Amino acid sequence: MRIVAVGGPKGGAAKTTTAVTLAAVAARSGLSVLLVDGDANRSASDIADAAGDALPLDVADGQDPRALRRLRELDGYDLALVDLPGAREGAFEAVLQGDGRPVADLLVVPSAPEAMDLRPTLRVVRGEVIPLGLPYLLAFTRVSTPALPRARERQAELRGAGLVVAETVVRRYAVYDEAVERGGTVLDIPGLHSYARLAEADYRALADEVLAAVDLQLRKPGRAVL
Repeated sequence: MRIVAVGGPKGGAAKTTTAVTLAAVAARSGLSVLLVDGDANRSASDIADAAGDALPLDVADGQDPRALRRLRELDGYDLALVDLPGAREGAFEAVLQGDGRPVADLLVVPSAPEAMDLRPTLRVVRGEVIPLGLPYLLAFTRVSTPALPRARERQAELRGAGLVVAETVVRRYAVYDEAVERGGTVLDIPGLHSYARLAEADYRALADEVLAAVDLQLRKPGRAVL
């Protein structure tokens, strides 16, 4: 089983949306997925409960760091997707390290590309995540369409500084709120709703990058392979 955690030091970066939507993409593409809700707000669990059978995965409570450290003992899943607690600086070592090595195979760090969001995020990545030896992927989320060119410039700057940055940029759409109101993810918005399909395409692209980083693949349509 591969373990992917989603977390970062800044609120409002679409952490839970990213965790749940990546889990939904993986599950509906043929992987056996466990969604672990480590956030006290329990937003991931709420979304999964509302989606019901439309979200073909299992959900577990991960608020106790000791439970996260036992994830590797589980059998029967291809992927565990962990929605980490709303992180503060200093939180990653306690939550992600056990027995001298990181619990997760990859940490996805969602962030807006603006400086006020990136500064604390990069401080945590450089000061805590990299020293732990934890592979990570910084992903720009909630990016408005007019801000896309600047986000691309920022990606290049960060890669030039030696940081690992996803190619995918997840754009900001009101349809994410609509999905929550309907009780699910953007994958559950029916028909040819243009913004839902664009949002879905963003997360499918990000899922491809994330799963490739942990040696998993999605085979379209439907079946996933190790």
